[in-house]
Amino acid sequence: MEFLTDTEEEQLNTLVQNRKFLSQEIDRLLGWELLRLISLHNSDRLMQNSEFCDKIGVNYWYSYRVLYKVQDKVQQFLKNLER
Repeated sequence: MEFLTDTEEEQLNTLVQNRKFLSQEIDRLLGWELLRLISLHNSDRLMQNSEFCDKIGVNYWYSYRVLYKVQDKVQQFLKNLER
C-alpha cells in the first residue's frame, strides 16, 4: 500500500476543505456512499446523520437543509396545483 507524501496530503486536505469543490462534487460523493452501501449489502443498515455528513464532507445540518428545501418545493408545487 502506497501512502501519501506530506505535500500530497496537504494538497488533498486543501481540496476537500474547499467549499467550491464540495458544492461541485456533492452529488458524486452522495452517489458513491449509496453505491458503496448497496454493493456491500449494507443498505438495510441505518447510518447516523453525523456519520453520513462526515463521509461526504459537509456540516451536520446539510441533510436537514436539503430536506427542508425539498419540503418547500413540494408545498409550492401543491399550491400551484390548487390554483
